[in-house]
This record gives sequence, structure tokens and C-alpha cells, in this order.
Amino acid sequence: MIKPGGKVKIKRTSRGVLAILMIAGLAALAQTQEQPKPKADVAHFVKDGLSFDYANGWEISDQSSPQLQYLTLSKNDYAEILVRSPRAQIDSQEKEAQAKQLIQDGFVQAWAKNFADNGSKAESSPVSIEIAGGPAEGTRLSAVLDRDPGHVDVYWRLVGGRMVQLTILGSDKQIKKSEEAWNTVRNSIQIEPPIVPRATPKSSKAKP
Repeated sequence: MIKPGGKVKIKRTSRGVLAILMIAGLAALAQTQEQPKPKADVAHFVKDGLSFDYANGWEISDQSSPQLQYLTLSKNDYAEILVRSPRAQIDSQEKEAQAKQLIQDGFVQAWAKNFADNGSKAESSPVSIEIAGGPAEGTRLSAVLDRDPGHVDVYWRLVGGRMVQLTILGSDKQIKKSEEAWNTVRNSIQIEPPIVPRATPKSSKAKP
């Protein structure tokens, strides 16, 4: 019998204490595993199956054509980032080789000529990187313009059945300064495959 005003002693077994600790631990773990909120400093581009994240404060210029999606991302005193993707689906090695020759090799040659026209010979070297979580090959053109060393990196990879080409260009200082923005684009870029409409079955009419 418990006297009024008396203290009640509660015995807790080691199992009971362990259960309480486990519940508290699970609650804390659930809080840490909440879905991360979208970053406030990142914007999203999506159009015609092409999508990617990019840093806020950067401007996008859309120079696309019916054959090619062509976007330029720029910010004052930073490097430029170019996103190019032919709209045609690539479903064979022959088409892949043609796209590489026309889009990749042709673009690198155009930049080499651009350097030469500005009085600087560009040195070419192979480079590699990851785009959309997979390996991408590319070419680096290094040159000095107005006593300022810089380079152009041109990479390509097939993503979602289309060729994706990413380019970053500027002085070495500008490219280093733009590294975070560059990584945001190349890691998030995606191509949604086209939706093929299902053929509706023809209704067979019963013969009279």
C-alpha cells in the first residue's frame, strides 16, 4: 500500500532502457533522412526533352534550330558554358560516328580556326570527364590571347539516345571560378526519350 505523499519507485529493467534508446535513435534517424529541400541557388531548364540544373544568376541564351538545341550560359567575369544537342535520335554506330564527326570534331576545328584567326595557335590535348553520371571524352584547346592563358574544353556523350555536347571556355582564372556552376550542369543534364504513340488497333468489321 502506498502512503499519500510517498514516493513511488519504478524499476526499469535493462531491456526497457534499451527499448527506449532504440526508439529515440530511430526517431533521430528518421529526421536526418528527410528528403533534402531544393537548393535555393539552383534553377532548372527543361525544353524539348533536354533538361539540366544551373546556378542562379547565370543567363541563358537559346540559339536552337529545328535540327540542334544550342544554349549558352553566361555570367559576367565567368567562363561561358555551351550546351548543344542534335534533336535526332542516334540508334546505330553509323549515326553515332556521323554525329561525332559533324558536331564534335567540326566544333573543335571551328574553335581551332577561331584561335588562329585571333593570332594564337591552340595546342590540342585529349581530356575526359563525367556527364550525367557516365564517362565522356573530349578535346582541350589551350592558347594565350591578350597575354591571358585560357582554354576551351569540348566534351560529348550519348544520353537518352541523343548526343549531348558540353563546352566550357574562358581564361584559366574564369574557368576555375566557374567550376561549381560547370559541375551543376554536367552532373544534372538529362534527355527524355520521345514518347512514341501507341498504334490503335483497327476494329474488324463483321462481314454480313
